[in-house]
Amino acid sequence: MKQSRVMSMIEAATNVVVGYLLAIATQIVVFRGSGSRQGLPST
Repeated sequence: MKQSRVMSMIEAATNVVVGYLLAIATQIVVFRGSGSRQGLPST
């Protein structure tokens, strides 16, 4: 079964979003587990 161009683009975008959210969740778990308090930098 061949995948259309639109469905391929949707799959790629979904993979990017899921990967980004997984990276953020992993950072939260690691930082809290190590006791590190990270915030947004202020200029």
